[in-house]
Amino acid sequence: MNGWNRSPWVKPTNKRKSRNPSEKIDSADADAKNTCVHRRIVDFEAMVNKLLHEKRFLEEENRALTEKLNCLSARLSWFQESTEAGWDTLHRQLKRESYYYLLGLLHAILIREPDNLQAMANLAAVFVDLGFHHKAADVLETILEKEPNNEEARRDLSMCKEYLTK
Repeated sequence: MNGWNRSPWVKPTNKRKSRNPSEKIDSADADAKNTCVHRRIVDFEAMVNKLLHEKRFLEEENRALTEKLNCLSARLSWFQESTEAGWDTLHRQLKRESYYYLLGLLHAILIREPDNLQAMANLAAVFVDLGFHHKAADVLETILEKEPNNEEARRDLSMCKEYLTK
């Protein structure tokens, strides 16, 4: 009974009922179980806190990676637009014979697409027109390493080597 339901005429006593020896063992077992349960609760709370911390860290990392992905996607689309516009500019500049501009443009294309054989062939042609036959030969040899059956590159390479031996 709790204190609210007591009769006002009954004096509360602080005496405990005496326990028998088996109750003492049960009490010790209960205390051990309570201690074990308390440890499990503390371990569980620590694990939950660790997981919450890891969740916050991963959410922050996800946010940072999403921002980086958006930035790289924007750069990629810019490069794609530049490359498409670059081929148009390339043909216009070839007609005008603006070779130094073409060198920069072709190098930019090759940075983005290192295996672009058409850009390499155009670069070799620009080198020949500028009089850099040894650089043109290097580019043509690179083309032949990547595509050994390219007869046009083989012919241009032989003409460059013939010019260099004169």
